[in-house]
Amino acid sequence: MAITGHIVLVCIPGWGHLRALVVFACKVIQQRPNIGVTILTAGNIIQKVETEISRHFAADDDAKDNIRVLSVLEQNANVFHLISNTAEASMRFYESIYRQEQTTCLVSGMTFPPWISPKLVIINIFLDIVQIARTINPTATVLGWAPTNNSSMIRQYGPEELGGAGVISVKAIVEAERTGKPVKQIENELSRPENGDVIQIPGLPPMYDYEFIPQQKIPVLEDANTAFAKASQHFIRQADGIITPGTSAFEAEALAAVKKWQSENRKEMYIVGPLVPIEDGSGNKLKKLAQENESAASDKGSEIEEFLEKILHEYGAYAMIYIAFGSSWWPDSKQIWTFVNVLIEQKVPFILARPSPMAAVPDAIAAKVQESGIGLFSTWTPQQLILAHKATGWFLSHCGQNSVVESMAEGVPMIAWPILGDQPDNAALLSLKLNVAYQLTEARTGEAGLKALKRGVQPTGTIQAVEREAREVLEKARSVDGEIKRKNAHAIKDRMKEAWEENGEALTELRRLLEKEFPSK
Repeated sequence: MAITGHIVLVCIPGWGHLRALVVFACKVIQQRPNIGVTILTAGNIIQKVETEISRHFAADDDAKDNIRVLSVLEQNANVFHLISNTAEASMRFYESIYRQEQTTCLVSGMTFPPWISPKLVIINIFLDIVQIARTINPTATVLGWAPTNNSSMIRQYGPEELGGAGVISVKAIVEAERTGKPVKQIENELSRPENGDVIQIPGLPPMYDYEFIPQQKIPVLEDANTAFAKASQHFIRQADGIITPGTSAFEAEALAAVKKWQSENRKEMYIVGPLVPIEDGSGNKLKKLAQENESAASDKGSEIEEFLEKILHEYGAYAMIYIAFGSSWWPDSKQIWTFVNVLIEQKVPFILARPSPMAAVPDAIAAKVQESGIGLFSTWTPQQLILAHKATGWFLSHCGQNSVVESMAEGVPMIAWPILGDQPDNAALLSLKLNVAYQLTEARTGEAGLKALKRGVQPTGTIQAVEREAREVLEKARSVDGEIKRKNAHAIKDRMKEAWEENGEALTELRRLLEKEFPSK
C-alpha cells in the first residue's frame, strides 16, 4: 500500500523511553496501514527495536515494513555519548527526511528511499529540539513523548500550583543573584530538593521532598537529571502537546491533572496506554506471537520457559518471584544479595534479570543459587512472558514505568525497590494508593534515603534490617494481605484491557490523534 502519511519518532537510546514508543508505532500501522513511521534513535539499540516490532506482526504481515528504524549515530559503547548527541544528529536526519532524500542507518547500513514529508513529529521530551524541528518543517505538528509516571512528570516538569518544580532555570538565576551561589548548584538543588518540605502531587500521598531520592546520590547523574529536567520543562512549554503511554486504569488522577494543565495552555494531550500486548478476545494469537518472539530474543529463553513450568508443577501457582531492575540500574549489591539469600533460605523460587553492567554475581552467590535449584539468572529475560506465566506471583522491581505497566497488565503485584527518576513516584502510588505492592523501605541508602518518611517509617540502613524486612514482606505476600494485593492488581489488569477495546480510552485517543493529523477522506 502506498504511503500517504508520514510520522517521525525521535527518542534517546534508553529502552525505558523507547520500548513503548515502538509499540505505539505498531499500533499506528495497525490502525492506518497507509501511514509510514520512521524511528530515529542511536546505537545498537535499533536491534532491540527491530525485535520489538517483530513481536507485534505476523511473519507474513508486510505492514511491519511501514516502520523504518534508523540509528542517527554510529555505535558507541558510551551510552552517555549516544544520549548527549542524539538531539543534534536526529535533526540532521529529520531535515533530510523532510527534503525527501534517501537516508542511511549508521548502524545497520540500510538505505531507505524517500517517503512523503512528515506531517507529525513526536519527540522524547528529554530532547529540547522543538524550535529546530519547526525551523526545518514549519507545518508539522510537534508533540512530546512523555513515557514517565504522570505524577512524576508533574513533580519534575510541571507548574508550582500543581506541586511541580516550576521553571528551574529561571528560578536558579534569581536565586543565584540573591545568594551568590553557582547557578548549576542551585539548579541541581531545585531539581532534586531535600529540604523536608511536604509536597502533594496529584495521584500521590503527601510526601517529603527527599523521599524522591531513595538512593545515594551520584554526582554525574545529578547533573544529567538536571539537564533532562530543564530540557523537558522547555520542551513541554514549546510543543503542541503531549503523548503519554499512561493509562487511567491506575493513573487517573495524575492524568486528569496533566490534561487540565495542557488544556489551560491550549495544548493537546493524548493518552495511548497501556502499550503492551494485551488479550484482545480473538484467540490471543498476537499476544502468543509476541511472547514467542520475546523468548527467542533472550539469552536463556527456552531454559526460562522450562524453569517456569518446573516451578508451577513443583510449587504451584504464584510461587515464584521475578526480579528485574531494568537495563541500566542496579541496587546496592550487598542488599540485593542479602535478599537473594533470604529467598533461598525461605525456599522461594526466583528468576533474576541482570542486564545492567553493574550486575556482577559473586561466585559464592552463583554457586549457592545453582545448588538450591530454585533460582535462575539471565542477562536478558523475556519479561512479559515471565509476568504472564501462572508460576509468577510477584515482581520485585525498581518500578520504572515500563515494568509497572507490564506487571499490572498481567495482574502481578509488586515489591518496590525504587532507585531514581519516576521510580519512587510509582513505588508510592502502588504501595500506598493502589495497594498492589509492598515497598522495601530498608533498601534505601544515602543521606536523603535514610531520613524518616512521611508515612512514619524510619529506615536504618543496615543489612540486618534489609534481611528482616525481606522475611516480613515474603511472609505478608503469602498471607491474606498478599491475596488482597493480587486481587487489586487483577482489577487493574481488567481496566487496562478495556483501554484497547472499542470505545476504550487508548483506542479512542489514538484514533483522535490520527484523524486530527491525517483526516480520512
